[in-house]
Amino acid sequence: MFIFVNKGNKTSAVRYAHLIILLCGFALIAAACSQPAPQPAELPSLVYVPTPTPNPTATYPPLVYVPTPSASASAASAPPTATPVPPTPKSEPSISIPTSSSSAMQAQIAFATTAVALTNQVAASTSNQAFGLNERGLDYYGRGDYDKAIRAFDQAISVINQSIGFVRQPPQVTAPIYNNRGLAYADMGEYAKAIADFDRAIDIDPNAAPAYSNRGTAYADIGEYAKAMADHDRAIDIDPNYAGAYSNRGFAYNNMGEYAKAIADLDRAIDIDPNYVAAYINRGDAYRNMGEYAKAIADYDRAIDIDPNDDTAYHNRGLAYADMGEYDKAIADYDRAIDIAPNDAETYSNRGTAYADIGEYAKAIADLDRAIDIDPNKIAARINRGDAYLNMGEYAKAIADYDRAIDIDPNDAETYHKRGHAYANIGEYAKAIADYDRAIDINPNYDVAYNNKGYAHAALEQYSTAILNYNRAIDIDPNYAVAYYGRGLVYVELDDFTNAIADFNRAIRLRPNYANAYFNRGFAYYRIDEFTKAIADYDRVIDINPRFTYAYLGRSLLHNALGNTAQAERDMQKYRELGGE
Repeated sequence: MFIFVNKGNKTSAVRYAHLIILLCGFALIAAACSQPAPQPAELPSLVYVPTPTPNPTATYPPLVYVPTPSASASAASAPPTATPVPPTPKSEPSISIPTSSSSAMQAQIAFATTAVALTNQVAASTSNQAFGLNERGLDYYGRGDYDKAIRAFDQAISVINQSIGFVRQPPQVTAPIYNNRGLAYADMGEYAKAIADFDRAIDIDPNAAPAYSNRGTAYADIGEYAKAMADHDRAIDIDPNYAGAYSNRGFAYNNMGEYAKAIADLDRAIDIDPNYVAAYINRGDAYRNMGEYAKAIADYDRAIDIDPNDDTAYHNRGLAYADMGEYDKAIADYDRAIDIAPNDAETYSNRGTAYADIGEYAKAIADLDRAIDIDPNKIAARINRGDAYLNMGEYAKAIADYDRAIDIDPNDAETYHKRGHAYANIGEYAKAIADYDRAIDINPNYDVAYNNKGYAHAALEQYSTAILNYNRAIDIDPNYAVAYYGRGLVYVELDDFTNAIADFNRAIRLRPNYANAYFNRGFAYYRIDEFTKAIADYDRVIDINPRFTYAYLGRSLLHNALGNTAQAERDMQKYRELGGE
């Protein structure tokens, strides 16, 4: 029989960037002498900090099941095979024909015998025709052409339905076709139709373990984990040696974040079938989610050893390398996956993200364009391309991509937050605040959204509201250095230098190399006439970042005010060498 083998999820890898604004300040050093006040060392800018998607989407593999024709319980535990075996129709019950010398009785006997033979012949013909259409559907399914696959499965079901009333096909003929069509619907994301087909397969054959397991995976995909687990458990009850059920249940545990349970199930699947490619991939995914990259890569390597043409193994190994910051290796794996499956939108999307991570935005945009061409509703590609445009400073294009992503999924807090950040970068603070509010409505504990909303209010000189938002960010995360820093900037604007210095102190304790916090604390010290402390802070800024232009200017002004003209001139010269005017 054919078992469903979970090929391994392709994590969509939307890089949820914590879009933290790192500013030198709303106010900087006022002129200590006749020189004009310096400008901010860093304008409001996006910091792109990629993180992996917590809940990857399941991907269904091109493998299905055809139960053996035997109705006995032992049929469920038959070993998997790589090629479909045509189902054999059940034999009809024999008819006992009484002996009679009358011609009428002989005619009845001849008619009955002919009818039985014809019925058997039609049953076999229907079975073979349905099987051929099912095979055609599987071929299309394996090539990812789900529309054609579904049409072939529809035709197979139609052939069987047309024979009803004349001959009844056994479960092993009909149940697999519904199961296989369910898999195609699942891969298209049409889970209601998929589950309906799996239901029908189970109605026809209550011992169809693969249909239970496949339905469980569909439930897991839509987050109904209790139903998913019940189905996987039932599949294992039917066939305790069904590797596919253990692999699929492990996949569900992985999505639930229960990695130890996932690995236990996947270990069992591999014990049953040591060459089970999908189980190695799924176990690799669990290890990757745990940050155990060496084990993850070892499992992906094993999957590739068994099947060098499995694109998912290369793809997911690429994700592991990307998580490790080994982008050259990640891109090489994505290249190989694309060679094998050139129309996989997800792989183009993730390769584009890898290019963006190393600043190769032109290549990133090209890959993300290709992903969107393949699947215009690929939300991950829309968001990733928006992120790339945001980092390139092409804010209108970024906003357009976020708009489309929000059209597809209006309940994703992160996308509203990113669009808000794009608006903030072009000074449309009211729109930015509206987007941050929407993100917070969806996720009331979204500390970064509160932080950036605080910045937008500060930019509009709504300082009291800004402080309230920074307070909320700090309540959610008491170790949020950027929120302390932002609130400190607002206190500087309010001339509350005591509270400003206290907040900069907290930010520096949390991030000892936080150059902007040292810079603005230096300014606060300057404003309360503690010039020596101010100079010490500018010294520290320059130690951390020797190209921090305005630190030289600030230190020059302070040395000039203290009469240290030679040092003041040296700092001013360095400031001009770095492009200051």
